[in-house]
Amino acid sequence: MRALCALAATLAAFTLAGCANPLQAQYINGDMYAVGAGTCEKWSYRTRGSINCYTSGGSFTEMRYPLNERQTRMLQTQAAQRAAEVNAFVEQSNATSAQFNQNAQQTLQRSYEYQPPAVNSYGQPNNTIRCISAGIYTNCRY
Repeated sequence: MRALCALAATLAAFTLAGCANPLQAQYINGDMYAVGAGTCEKWSYRTRGSINCYTSGGSFTEMRYPLNERQTRMLQTQAAQRAAEVNAFVEQSNATSAQFNQNAQQTLQRSYEYQPPAVNSYGQPNNTIRCISAGIYTNCRY
């Protein structure tokens, strides 16, 4: 149960952190531009060599120029690192989920195994008293 709570907390934190659209390089009309990250969620092509950036609500934020080769490689490397982090998190979540499911299945199987209580006989063969004990209760019959 503790593992499930930890998984849920981690997933919630990771999801909230991943809600922001990260800065990424995007090919627009022959050039690479940095878009995303809140200030450039939406864009419009302005002229050769520039775009206008807008928030997700449509408010103008700035004009951006194309990225040089070094900036493009940096953004692509960061995107690959984020993808690797997400994949590692998904693999860890799947492993934790599989372990939790296995533990739950074993618990369910154990809970349905019934062991009847031992029957004790007292007295002579013709006059037998049989008693069944379950915890603190005992039931006897002739």
